[in-house]
Amino acid sequence: MCTVTCKVDDEVKANAEAIFDALGITMSAAINMFLRASIREEGLPISTKLKTREELIEERIRESEKPENLSPVFSSMKEAKAWLDA
Repeated sequence: MCTVTCKVDDEVKANAEAIFDALGITMSAAINMFLRASIREEGLPISTKLKTREELIEERIRESEKPENLSPVFSSMKEAKAWLDA
């Protein structure tokens, strides 16, 4: 077992610790999870693409408009339930 030391902004550390506390894990456990995921994926386990908020919204809109992502229009709740149960 070894110790890894790194510099992190105080606010970033505090915000991250609050999230990890809510998840019931320590900072050390979270970092270990990140490192193991990096090994498993043979790269960073996070997206490193630079997209603007507008680009992301436009992408989501395009995805939502694809026919395979749309449900049919129903004339009654009974019809909708039948479709969902099929």
